[in-house]
Amino acid sequence: MKDRQNIKRLASDRNPTVTRRQLLATSGVLAAGGLSGCLGRVASATTNTGASPAAYYDGDPTRASAAGVRVYGASETDVRYVPATIRGGSGRLSSEVDLEGWSTTSATKAQDYNSSRSNKPRTIWWDGVGESDGDDDDDGNHDAHATALEIERELLGHVDSGLDAVSRRSKEDSETALEGFITATTRDLRPELDRCTSDVCATVREHSDGRVKRIRAAMDAVDTDEWDEADGLLEEVRDIVVGDIARLEEARANYNNSRSNRATIRTPDWIDDADDDGDGVPDEVEALYDYLDDEPTIGERFTVCLPDARLPGDRGALVDELTPRRLLDYFTGERNSERCEEGERDRAAGVHRDIACRDLLSAHLDEEAYKGDRGVAAFTTRGGVCVVGVPPDADGAEEMLAVTEDKTTPKLYQGLAYSPDSLDEWGEETVEDGVSVTPTLVCPALATPADCPCPMPALFYVQRCKHDDQYLYTGGWLIDDGALYENTATLLVSEGPTEVVAVSPTDIDGDGYGDLVDRRLSRGRSRYGAAVFSGGLALEAGYLPEAFRIEHEGERLVTRDGDIILRKKPGRRSSEEQVGSDDGDDETLQTVVSALDAPVVHLTGSNLSNDVKFKAGAELSKAVN
Repeated sequence: MKDRQNIKRLASDRNPTVTRRQLLATSGVLAAGGLSGCLGRVASATTNTGASPAAYYDGDPTRASAAGVRVYGASETDVRYVPATIRGGSGRLSSEVDLEGWSTTSATKAQDYNSSRSNKPRTIWWDGVGESDGDDDDDGNHDAHATALEIERELLGHVDSGLDAVSRRSKEDSETALEGFITATTRDLRPELDRCTSDVCATVREHSDGRVKRIRAAMDAVDTDEWDEADGLLEEVRDIVVGDIARLEEARANYNNSRSNRATIRTPDWIDDADDDGDGVPDEVEALYDYLDDEPTIGERFTVCLPDARLPGDRGALVDELTPRRLLDYFTGERNSERCEEGERDRAAGVHRDIACRDLLSAHLDEEAYKGDRGVAAFTTRGGVCVVGVPPDADGAEEMLAVTEDKTTPKLYQGLAYSPDSLDEWGEETVEDGVSVTPTLVCPALATPADCPCPMPALFYVQRCKHDDQYLYTGGWLIDDGALYENTATLLVSEGPTEVVAVSPTDIDGDGYGDLVDRRLSRGRSRYGAAVFSGGLALEAGYLPEAFRIEHEGERLVTRDGDIILRKKPGRRSSEEQVGSDDGDDETLQTVVSALDAPVVHLTGSNLSNDVKFKAGAELSKAVN
């Protein structure tokens, strides 16, 4: 306070006498008092504070001509201005800089998602979900199996009596036994088999016709004293009856096992296990399949663009603060917490409320509540990576994977996948055409879209790209089909680092925008963009990495979801390729495929107004304007 008073007096004194020491001391006090604001202005002038929107490129999904494959594109792009702040130093030596920030998001919606597949519904927490009608059929078939088994055992007794009579050459006893067989078949067995809908019943019904024909032939042989002929016919009938008894016994055993297994399945804490209709399946789970029957949201993608801002004197950089752990926290966890904005003010880098409070996406994502219920596994080869959701105890299952590519030739990458040791850093970057790309983190999560009645299994992914002195945080989530349906899998595939294409407002407004973007992409697959492909696994499809296509002698792709295996079979064309288990019970694998390396389009240019950025940002992703 004394120094300030002296300064004021000196300012009004006509003949001041000021020593050099006094002048330096006075200047120091003034400098310290105004340094905080000065540093902020200096930082704003010397660091990059501007950013422009970027978005995943939708591409032209009509190129996917595989039969039976549905293509789901993205909805309209939501563009937001999401400024950030970077702070450094402390006390009077602190500085704070406001930064531009932009986000784009889009959702993937499907129509009649359930009806697009023949696969039976299931979930990782409940078997045979949504099949109450089928359960009633199973119960009815089980009763028919039990009754038919009892009758078949009776028929076996008639055959054995007939064989004994034939061996004794007794026509009367033979006739009694064989007529008893025919009566039990036509009066008792066939009506029971006719009301049964199982494959086992159909087989036994077909066998019953042949057995009766043989019994009648045996009766004719007895009448003409052809005892050896009658004995041979009865032995054939006996073998068929014994086989049918075994089939019915196995069917009953399988039914009982399925019931005991279902009784032990755990309903997780995040599912309300109320079952008002008493069918043994939680009401929330049934509601989820009803939701998927309509026009469900099955995925979303996002891009957040922030400048490569750095404070003078190594006081801090925005990129150092936005670690993978922090990005995961921004997109998964409790939503709209009252403390989210307050917490950002205490950090060296503060992001916009829409990001901090997890409000960019329409779905609520939860990673922590899902741990232990689902894992992710990867198949890697030269030229490709495939990540799939798997049971937590499956071979190669991890809670989280980092997926990247190591360049082995100028045009070919070796796919890599590993469990990250820490989420404090992104890992080694891949640089291609001036774009730096980090590994992509993939993990299971629960996604609850705004109109969805309960959480659905999903795969969440996120990465960071550097382009035009800006950091692009890109990612999204996609429904985990393997946790919802039998013999199906969601495949997140990649064959190289994400391509980032620079475009100007003039490019976007001009004709042929999609063709322009396509010409600037180096990989043919990139032209499919961020579309989602659903249907039977089409190994000839161009949206799969070349290494996985059978016509290129791709390596075997093991999804590790149970025993689902993709393999090339001798003498089979690529279009006939199937997926199944090692025991030979083959069934076409249903897949939901999307690209982890989907290209990103980034608006560039100097002195662009916010109005221009808003308008251009909304059109960035579209292949056709």
